[in-house]
Amino acid sequence: MMIATGFVAAKLGIMKKEHKPFIVKFIVNIAVPAMCISNVFEQFDKVNVENPLLLFIPPIIAMFCTLGIALLAAKLFKLSHRRFGAFVIMCAFSNSMFVGLPMCRELFGEAAVPHVIVYYIINTMMFWTFGVALLQNSAKEIGESSGKFSVADTLKHLATPPLISLVIAVPLMLLGVKLPHIVMTFCGYMGDTVSPLILMYVGFIISETSLREIKADASFCFAMAMRFIIAPLITLGLCILFKLPDMTKNVFIAESAMPVMTQCVIVSAAYGGDEKYAATAMSISTMLCLIVTPLWTLIMQLI
Repeated sequence: MMIATGFVAAKLGIMKKEHKPFIVKFIVNIAVPAMCISNVFEQFDKVNVENPLLLFIPPIIAMFCTLGIALLAAKLFKLSHRRFGAFVIMCAFSNSMFVGLPMCRELFGEAAVPHVIVYYIINTMMFWTFGVALLQNSAKEIGESSGKFSVADTLKHLATPPLISLVIAVPLMLLGVKLPHIVMTFCGYMGDTVSPLILMYVGFIISETSLREIKADASFCFAMAMRFIIAPLITLGLCILFKLPDMTKNVFIAESAMPVMTQCVIVSAAYGGDEKYAATAMSISTMLCLIVTPLWTLIMQLI
């Protein structure tokens, strides 16, 4: 219903294209960092895992597996250099924050947020390192010089407000520091805006997608299969192997079955990749997510 609200608002002209930058900047720079701080101090200590570092291992292995499969598939499909890098990161990395966060909050409650944050950290770090390196390498092959991969640029992209808020909040929480009530109340109010704003923004993105422009070739269909079938199956197997708790398992599987990352489109354009291909994949995978997520939720209840 929230996605539909954004869709209708866009069609009626209530939400316009010029509003998008504000919505994104507010979510990324204010709402999500506030939500991270609120949940670190209220939920992180409730994560029932003997060794918290164990939480990071399955997603890392799963993303390396999807990267490997995507690289092999890109070569088998004989994709052009312009599409090669975009295809791989479409397959390997999910929209863990803009779609995954509100989905998991609504499916599993506030207790899911710390697990979402763990997945988000890994997903973001691997995207801005391995993902961007792949795109930059593809750009070299086609003679593009618009983007140059460097450690400094990577660190700059990793230093996002959500990650910075976590770097500050987690040590304070572990040291037993208590934030003033007024700060926690503010963070709570701001954090509560994340889900509705993100989902309405997703509705806006869907409203911009023209079904007539979609050309679902074999590589595109494979990318959708990677997002919604192969990646969650790999994650499921690893969660069972590492005997992760049900909450962690459910969140990681749901996160791995999320749509193509929004940043994939932006970075593809910056490094001379096929921006339209990535944008179409992001929009279509977001719409498919509305069907696939309930199905995976039912499957998770049975296993």
